Amino acid sequence: MIGWRARLGGMLAVLALAGCAAPEPSPPLSRAPEALRLATLNLHYLRPSDRRGIASLQEWPLRRGPVTAAFRAIDADIFALQEVGLFPCCSQNGPNPALDWLLDQNPGYGVAAHGPGDRFPQIQPILYRRDRVSLLDQGWFFFSETPNVLGSPGFADGSYPTFASWATFRHRGEILHVVNAHLDVTSWFNRRVSSVVAMRWIAPRLEAGERVVFIGDMNSLAFTRPVRAIAERGLTLAPVRGPTYHFNRGLHLYGAIDHMAYSPGVRVVRAPTVVRQRFEGRWPSDHYPVFMDVVLE
Repeated sequence: MIGWRARLGGMLAVLALAGCAAPEPSPPLSRAPEALRLATLNLHYLRPSDRRGIASLQEWPLRRGPVTAAFRAIDADIFALQEVGLFPCCSQNGPNPALDWLLDQNPGYGVAAHGPGDRFPQIQPILYRRDRVSLLDQGWFFFSETPNVLGSPGFADGSYPTFASWATFRHRGEILHVVNAHLDVTSWFNRRVSSVVAMRWIAPRLEAGERVVFIGDMNSLAFTRPVRAIAERGLTLAPVRGPTYHFNRGLHLYGAIDHMAYSPGVRVVRAPTVVRQRFEGRWPSDHYPVFMDVVLE
């Protein structure tokens, strides 16, 4: 979504060559067979009004190959995505070139937290490998005073609706709730209160001894209140090392704003790994994909 990051990126475009000069080598992506791999990526909206650049529909055919290559290289069992669709769009039915492309190119995946536009938001799906996990339930809640109202605006005046999608899966007989969050890019107040709303949904499940993983784009650094609120209310933050947002230039100016947290009953066997590389010569998004491997106990 357009916000301070985009404005800062434009101001610092002159530094882009330095930032892009030497992308980090890709990490080894192998994993233990018993591990469950969870990943998150803000894919960046497509805007019909843009004629060029990462959000351009005209340039989507150039970006979709790298998106698919990154998706396949990570090979996640559960992939939480944000900003998948046209902007502005939240709850109406309509074309979704990015989601349609990913599902067409990866037929082994199903889509959760997604459905008819009068019942589900359209831009924050959770993709899952049908041969590895089974979908049991799905839903969403908005970061607002009326979280169960589809498309309800945030707490700050004039703010764009933001929300968490969620899905419940079975893996090898064990149950896991996955919460896929995207916090407001423009309002610190919205971000702070959004964490509280998220934990209100998560808390009863923790009290019942159920497993929860919270992942997504929090638009907040790890030491800030929105992230700390998650870590202080029953979840353990899995540290994400280094930047996860790069202005679509490989430009590293601050630490991670995409995060992962987990409950008791979830053991991390591979810490969050940020995939800082181009695929097919292009960045898949202005965020880097992040993944971690866990075992359900």
